[in-house]
Amino acid sequence: MMGLIPWFSTLGGRVIVGGVLVLALIGLRAADVAHQRKVGAKRAVEKIEKANDKAVKVTDRARTKSRAPSVRGKLDPYTIND
Repeated sequence: MMGLIPWFSTLGGRVIVGGVLVLALIGLRAADVAHQRKVGAKRAVEKIEKANDKAVKVTDRARTKSRAPSVRGKLDPYTIND
């Protein structure tokens, strides 16, 4: 341990320590970017699933209304909105 203290005072020692710190920061940033991409992908999937659920509800409601006995004529159960 005592042999490292004079080594840190040399130019080479300081350059190596600085380089190690920079590489550690780059590694941490890369890990953070990978994590944020996973979070973004999860949110995108949730958004798509929510939109799909909404579309299913709309088409189910339209299908139910178009098959009611009070409806006259032929209605497309997938394109009617109300």
